[in-house]
Amino acid sequence: MGLMTGVEVDVWLADLATTFARAADDLARLDREVGDGDHGETMRRAFAAAERTRSAGASEPADAALERAGQAILDAGGGASGPLIASVFIGLAAAARQRGALDAAAVADGLARARDLVVRMGRCAPGDKTLLDALDPAADAARRAIASEGGAVEIVSAWSAAATAAAHGRDATATMAGRRGRAAWVEGHGAGTPDPGATSMALILASASRVARGHVTKAGAAAPATDAERRMVDGDGADPRRAAAAGKLLNRPADLVDEMIDGFVAAYPDRVRRVEGASVVARATPKPTGRVGLVIGNGSGHEPIAMGWVGTGMLDANAVGPVFTAPGPRAIVRAIAEADQGAGVLLLISHHEGDRIAGEMAAEMARLAGHEVATLVMYDDVASAPKGRESDRRGAPGTAFVYKIVGAALEEGMGLAEAKRLGERVRDGTRTLAVALAPGTSPLTGEPMFALPPGEAFIGMGVHGEPGFARMPSYPLDAVCDRVMDGLIEDGEYVSDETVGVFVNGSGGTSLMELLAASRSVFRRLEREGIQHVAPLIGSYVTTQETKGFSVSLCRFDDTDLRRWTAPSDVPFFHL
Repeated sequence: MGLMTGVEVDVWLADLATTFARAADDLARLDREVGDGDHGETMRRAFAAAERTRSAGASEPADAALERAGQAILDAGGGASGPLIASVFIGLAAAARQRGALDAAAVADGLARARDLVVRMGRCAPGDKTLLDALDPAADAARRAIASEGGAVEIVSAWSAAATAAAHGRDATATMAGRRGRAAWVEGHGAGTPDPGATSMALILASASRVARGHVTKAGAAAPATDAERRMVDGDGADPRRAAAAGKLLNRPADLVDEMIDGFVAAYPDRVRRVEGASVVARATPKPTGRVGLVIGNGSGHEPIAMGWVGTGMLDANAVGPVFTAPGPRAIVRAIAEADQGAGVLLLISHHEGDRIAGEMAAEMARLAGHEVATLVMYDDVASAPKGRESDRRGAPGTAFVYKIVGAALEEGMGLAEAKRLGERVRDGTRTLAVALAPGTSPLTGEPMFALPPGEAFIGMGVHGEPGFARMPSYPLDAVCDRVMDGLIEDGEYVSDETVGVFVNGSGGTSLMELLAASRSVFRRLEREGIQHVAPLIGSYVTTQETKGFSVSLCRFDDTDLRRWTAPSDVPFFHL
């Protein structure tokens, strides 16, 4: 085969849809070792969407088919994996368009373009234990294949060399310690487990090699082997019996987010509405013209944040992603457009790789569409990076202070640049530390998100089930709270005579009785330190399904911060 036509690209997409339907459980298992286990469902959903873009006509150019597939993956995949995997198809499309065909040289050029995009968007390098560790050697191998065979190289040689190199790269990640994404935050940093993203990259290139060799026919690629695989390729998602067995209330897992949004806007029609054709919740009545908008995109499964904070005094719009997965950039652009009243939009980004990548891409896309957008990356979790590397930390429940204080300032008419500076100051004065006692269960996989022996508390647990940095007995509560407060006070350098806001957040499976008892311990410790605490927020606002645990957030306040923190707001789920 000298080149790949649009027909062969369609065969490739169909084969990928079936491949990732079959691999979804194995990828989820790998991802549970380094994160929350959503990678298998993310890839299945992305390639099911890409497969549905296939053209029935044989005359479509390969670059058009690749471009449509890349956009479908970008929209449906979400998280970090969606944009990064989409870069492969977008890079190949650009190379094929430039050369006039998807030939061997375009494969090498396209993979190199994709590698450059991944490095730029993911801020990663070879050896970080990411999908780049499969893509980088694949791009080099395709280039070497062309150089070794001269100008007459067949496309099968380029794909075969890339696939072989990607497989070796995937295997090499098993011994690596993660330096980016969630693998950087788990115990052992994922050493001993191949990276899920690198595994997916190897599967993508292996499929391309099979198609190029003629080992996959159009009919064979389009026909999944089992009814379960066919349902997954068609977009029905994971087997609903699995989730039901875990005690989840749902119809089909694939419909859960849409049904949640529909139920939410039906319950609060005076305050929120759903943007037509999008997973975006916006204010029922927009801000007045000339006011700055406030927006965030985030994965679902953590409710009531963030859609529960849409309304007067807080967010103008929220792009809602799949479960535990950031929404695609185009959904965030829709949210920005809804919030733009002519004075610009501040886009909040809770610092997780997928949220950051999607948010930064969305901001660029929105600017190209004529919107003035500033971004504010939020991070507050002291467990996820040492002091001095605050910008590497995860976003955690303490971001609530930014939502509320900046939201109130924007209601007062604050401008975009000043609002970003305010948000940075609030962020820099905030620290959060979490405790987990028992895992929640993913509504997609039906699997627990982490394992912890009864009677143990994990100090530093992340909002996606990322393990913390220390274990201790979960009894007595005062000892657990003192361990949390030690970390917060030392890292935040909170001192006597200062004033702090306090947020005691339940993770989803913790009773109000327990949260109030924990709050008592927190208040007493602050009083012993001579630190004044004001206007506490107590409740389950940033959840991880039914995870048993809580977090404590402290935010350094001045009088104006306190006034804005306690200013009236009209949103469904925020109650001081």
